[in-house]
Amino acid sequence: MKIGLLSDAHGHCPAFERGLSLLKAAGAEQIYFLGDSIGYIADKQVVQLIRNSDIQAVRGNHEAMLNEPPEDSEGIYQIKRCRDQLSDEEVDFLTSLPEKLEIQIGDLNLLMCHGAPDNLLFGYLYPDTDLEKYNDLPYDVCISGHTHRPMHRTNSAGRVFLNPGSCGMPRDTGKFGSVAIFDADTMGVQIIRYDISDITSVWLQKCAPVHEVVAGLFKRKVSSAILGKVYE
Repeated sequence: MKIGLLSDAHGHCPAFERGLSLLKAAGAEQIYFLGDSIGYIADKQVVQLIRNSDIQAVRGNHEAMLNEPPEDSEGIYQIKRCRDQLSDEEVDFLTSLPEKLEIQIGDLNLLMCHGAPDNLLFGYLYPDTDLEKYNDLPYDVCISGHTHRPMHRTNSAGRVFLNPGSCGMPRDTGKFGSVAIFDADTMGVQIIRYDISDITSVWLQKCAPVHEVVAGLFKRKVSSAILGKVYE
């Protein structure tokens, strides 16, 4: 079974839709979203697409901010503007999403969360994170988001850690969104990168104001080879 993975759209609906189309074209039989549909860019269309589809989703730290807004909720995070766009039903949908999904596919036990196994909303698993502390994790595969950077690693106990990267706000480079396919039959991972530079500037203008720090993320140049295959 092939599953499609997206995370961290942050209101960038055109980039989310482009990534979703690539996952479907790659044969994904079920789609999972790993949190942070909102925040940074004030637009609710990603929320509507997830809610009106069969995409299974977990709650991210930005969905959690709807209940506990940060001090700078109108600065970089734009949480108040996001909340003002959402209906009460949409807020209930986002804040009631589970913090994790535990899924069994054949003999594989999978954990899906936004952050990390020991900090579901706010933990980070980076390419250089020590994964040995998870040797006794009761899952074969841990799939998470939050870092906005794709990752595929295996620790010494054979636990697989996968991050599809950010479909809407990549941080390893501002140009290429990132999604992933996980094949539960072969344990194969395909990280798919796609150009979002042609749609980002127009979208940021449409959703203005956007904090200068957020806008600057899309101007980042790749400093080394990016992880994943770039699709035209």
